[in-house]
Amino acid sequence: MLTEAHVARIEEICREYPNKKSALVPALYVAQRAYGGWLPKDALVEVAEVLDLPESHVYAVASFYSMFYLKPVGKHVVQV
Repeated sequence: MLTEAHVARIEEICREYPNKKSALVPALYVAQRAYGGWLPKDALVEVAEVLDLPESHVYAVASFYSMFYLKPVGKHVVQV
């Protein structure tokens, strides 16, 4: 669950970008750190609500980039 501090950080990030869609990737980073290194469905829904974006768009972005994990991962991730 995103705390008030996480939501405040996401809102702060939004002010640095021209629109909320462009702030989505940094917001997902905040959520991934808040959820212990991965993004469960609840995290994607919360980010969508905070940014006022469709859940499908948030999921599409999170599943496109390899730096976002939709399943729990180990402490060290090795990519080749």
